[in-house]
Amino acid sequence: MRRLEAGTGLGRVRGDGVVVRLADAPAKDDAAVTGSEGGPPRVLYTDLQKVANDLWAAGAEAVAINGQRLTATSTIRSAGAAILVDFRPVTGPYEVSAIGPGAMRDRFDDSRAAFLMRELVDSVGLSFQVREVEDLTLPAAPEPRLRYAEPSISPSPSVSGSAVEGSSGPEPSGSGSSPSPSGGGR
Repeated sequence: MRRLEAGTGLGRVRGDGVVVRLADAPAKDDAAVTGSEGGPPRVLYTDLQKVANDLWAAGAEAVAINGQRLTATSTIRSAGAAILVDFRPVTGPYEVSAIGPGAMRDRFDDSRAAFLMRELVDSVGLSFQVREVEDLTLPAAPEPRLRYAEPSISPSPSVSGSAVEGSSGPEPSGSGSSPSPSGGGR
């Protein structure tokens, strides 16, 4: 049961792992002078998606972003400037924590996400760090809520347990003959 809980995210897990830290680029002092309006480059939700997906691909057994445990149905998306993990806002600096095998760090370092993040460090100044952590604990994900399903209403049993007296069941409709497989009918 504990092994299944780790995979579903419904149980707290503990073990050795990796923490990937991403942060927005620092603000430049000359922005006010030059009239630049966009602000410093920011970590995007797609950056978090790439890192989380490549940690799974590197062998992670459990992943969390800023303490929000990811499951098979988790979403990482943006709403305006905010990044949401399962509809809960997370703020930078972002820590993507993963529990997994000892080779996970090396596999992740060789991943496309790690390569892209290192490129962003060099080109726009985002912060990207990967470190191994012993005895990491990830929380359980919240219990899933059914939002659209409703319990079925079971039919009430009839008093006699059979159909109305004198009736032998449903009457056939139509002429009683079936069309032939060749479509010839009557």
